[in-house]
Amino acid sequence: MNDSSPEITAAARVLEEGWGLSGRLHRLPGENMNFRVERDSDALAFKITTDPMARVDLEEMVLGHLRAADLSVPTAIADRDHAVIREVEFMGRPAQARVQAFLPGAAWRESKTEPGLLRSIGTTVARVHAALSGIGRDEPGVVRTHAWDLAEAGQHREAISRIDDLHVRRAVEHGFHLYAALARPRLAECPQGVIHGDGNDENILVDGQRVVGLLDVGDTQWAALVQDLAITLAYALQQDGVDPALASELVAGYESIRPLTDVERSVLFPLAMARLATSVVIGAVRRLENPGHATWFSHEQSTIDTIVNLAECSPRAATAALFGEKMPDGDDGLMAARDHLLGPSLSLSYRRPLHIVQGRGQYLLAADGRPYLDLVNNVCHVGHCHPKVVEAISQQAASLNTNTRYLHEHIIEYGRRLTATMPEGLDTCFLVNSGSEANELALRLARAATGAHDVLVMDGA
Repeated sequence: MNDSSPEITAAARVLEEGWGLSGRLHRLPGENMNFRVERDSDALAFKITTDPMARVDLEEMVLGHLRAADLSVPTAIADRDHAVIREVEFMGRPAQARVQAFLPGAAWRESKTEPGLLRSIGTTVARVHAALSGIGRDEPGVVRTHAWDLAEAGQHREAISRIDDLHVRRAVEHGFHLYAALARPRLAECPQGVIHGDGNDENILVDGQRVVGLLDVGDTQWAALVQDLAITLAYALQQDGVDPALASELVAGYESIRPLTDVERSVLFPLAMARLATSVVIGAVRRLENPGHATWFSHEQSTIDTIVNLAECSPRAATAALFGEKMPDGDDGLMAARDHLLGPSLSLSYRRPLHIVQGRGQYLLAADGRPYLDLVNNVCHVGHCHPKVVEAISQQAASLNTNTRYLHEHIIEYGRRLTATMPEGLDTCFLVNSGSEANELALRLARAATGAHDVLVMDGA
C-alpha cells in the first residue's frame, strides 16, 4: 500500500488533528488498521480500531499489567486532551485511535528460529500469564469471544467448502476433527485466566535468540491458558526447520515457569492444529471477499504447508515429540500375542487393525491418539464412558453383580420404565447381552409364533 492510499491519507489527518503529529505513514502487516509513523528522530505506532466489539480499554489495562511485570510492551502517548484513547471518525466510521511508542526489535518471522529463541518465546508466554493472573474473571469485558477465539474454533468448520484444493481441505478437516474430539470437550478442565490471544510471529519481537517485545493485545480474553501456548506453537511450527521435536524447546521454556497439567498436555497439539485450520479457513473466505487486500495473506502458504504436513503425524507422536517423550513400540507384538492366545473365529476388522484404548462420547481413541467417530459399534445413546453411566455401573458392581435367577427390585423398575416408552401391547421384556443374542431371540420368537423356519434377510444385513 503506497503513501497516497485513502487509508494513509485519512490516518494522517486523524493523527495531526488528535496529537499534532506528522510523519511518513506505512500500513503494518496484520488484519488491524495499524500504521508505522516514521519521523526524523524516531518512529511511532498508530492504531485505529473500527471494530465496535473491540475493548480498547481492556487492552490498555492488560498492557499496564504487562509493563508492571517488566515485560516490554507498547506505551501509549496521550493526545491533545491528555487521553490515551481518542474517539475519532475514520473514513466515515466511528473509531478509537491510539499512538504508541514503537518498540525496537525484529519480528520473530524475520529471524532464524533456533532452540534458544524458542525457549525464550515459551518463557515469555508463561510470564504473560503470571503477569495477568491478577485480573479476575469478573473484570468487565474480559469474558468475551471473537473470530479467533480458539475455544470456539468450530464456528469456522462449515466454511471448509470455500477451500478448493481437496488435499488441503482434508488436512483442515482433520485439524477441526482433532479439536472437536480431543480438545474442545476438555478445555473446561484446564487452568483458566487472561491470555494474550495472538502470540504470532509478527507480534513477538526478538533480538537474536531472545524476546525483546510483545505487541497487539487486541485478542485478549478469559480462556484456558493452554490456548495461548497452542497459538504460539502453531506459528513456531510454520518457521523453517521447526518440527514438533524442535518445538519442544518452546514448551520447555513455558514449563520452566508454569508446568502444564496432564490435560493441558493432551490438548496442546490438537489446539495448535485448530489454530492452523482456523487460519486456513478464514484466509479462504477472505480471499473470496477481497483477494487484493494488502495485509490479510502474509501467512497463507506457510499455514497451508504446515497443516498438510502435520496431518500425517499422529497426535500421540506429535505430543510425545513436544514433550521429549519416547513413543511406545508398534502393535506387531500385540497382534502376535492375540494370534497365539485367541481363536481365529475372533476376527479383527480392517486391513490395518485399530488399537483402540479408550472411548469418549461419540469417539473411539486409538493408541496413536487418533480419534475415530464411532458409527460401527453398539454405541450407548449417551456415548462412550458417560460419567453418570460409569458412576451407576460402579455403584451397582460394588453392591451386586449376578443374573436374573434371583428376585431384585432393580430389574422390575427397569422393566417398568422401559415398557412405559413402548406402544401399547409391547409390555414384556427379554434382557439380552448383545446384538447377536437379540437376533437369536427374535428368530426363536418368530419361529414360536409362526411355526415357520424360512427367513428373508436383506443382502448385507
